[in-house]
Parts: sequence; structure tokens; C-alpha cells
Amino acid sequence: MTDWTLCIDFGTAYSKAAAAPSGAWSKFDPSLVRPLMLGGHDPRGQAFLLESAVFVDDDVVLFGGAAVAQAEALASEGRMALRSFKTILSAADLDRALNTDAPRAIDPHRQFQMRDLIVLYLAYLLAAIERAAADDSQVASASSITRRYAAPAWRGGQSASMHAVVMRLFGEAEELRSVLGDRLLSSDGLPVGLIGKVLPKAMT
Repeated sequence: MTDWTLCIDFGTAYSKAAAAPSGAWSKFDPSLVRPLMLGGHDPRGQAFLLESAVFVDDDVVLFGGAAVAQAEALASEGRMALRSFKTILSAADLDRALNTDAPRAIDPHRQFQMRDLIVLYLAYLLAAIERAAADDSQVASASSITRRYAAPAWRGGQSASMHAVVMRLFGEAEELRSVLGDRLLSSDGLPVGLIGKVLPKAMT
């Protein structure tokens, strides 16, 4: 058993993650890097990629491939999924961007702010990473795993403060994941009513 480092990239279109023994990153030994099969349980997607998408439906919130499929099905009604998380996280005024209400095309309930939807997606992503890591015998045998993330394109003097914000988002997402568990990975999505009960607790 050894220490591993897990790197997370929640990209504009897709999210991905890879793990390696901690020393492999400094040596850059590609043979030791293990991409995780985040989308391996979704027949509509690609094994190593997870669609970066959240869709607020009438009664549920959908993630990943299910979110993209439902957004496409309802595009003629003016509905759309929230994507491009890094664009939001690269905003000059990040606090304002996160505390902005999601537009009606994304959230017809007018219940969620952009921060809420990003935290929900990150919780879904963390649940998918946990499942994929457990499915990989080498990663599953790690004595400890340290997580890192690929930073958005932040401007020079903003990196430290924006890093702190993103770490808070991940912390809130982890709290939410610990409460909801595998329910985050259901292709049927999460009930809006359930989210309304658990999300505020995760973000306090």
C-alpha cells in the first residue's frame, strides 16, 4: 500500500480524473498514471469522461449524460443545461458570479443560484470518482489519497483568493456527497424537494 494523488479536471464539456502513486507526478512516469473510468457505468457516454452538465427538470435535477440528453430533448422549449463551469469559475468577480440566480432557461423553478448547481455537480463528480476508484484495484488499495484539481485560467493576483473559493465549493460538495451517496449517481436524478432539504445544510 502507498500514498496516491488523484487529479480532477472538471472541464468545460467533460470532466475526468486520474490517479498515480504520489511520486509519479514529480517524475512524470506516465506508465504509473491510471485514468479513472468515470463514465464506465453510462452506456451513452465515454468510459473515461463524464459530461460536465446539470439539468433542472420539473421535479428532479439530472447530471452528466442524462442532463445533456434531457436538455437536447427540451431544447425546442428553450430549456438548457448548465455547462462550462470553468467559465463561471474564471469570472473576475467570482462571488457575484456564484451568487447569481440561474437563468430561467436553466432553472425554471428559480430556486437555485449558480453556486448551488456547481456544488451539486461537484458532489456528483466526487461520487463518480469514488465509484471509479473503488473499481480500480490499484487505486482502491492506496493507503491514502490526496486530491488536486486543475485550476481555471485565473488572472495573476486572483489565484489565492479564487483557490480558497473553489476549495470551499469542493468542501460543500463533499459534505453533500457524504449525505446523498450513490443517489447522486442515479440516472433518474435527484428530487428537487430532497435537494432543498439537504443542500442548505451542506453549505452552512
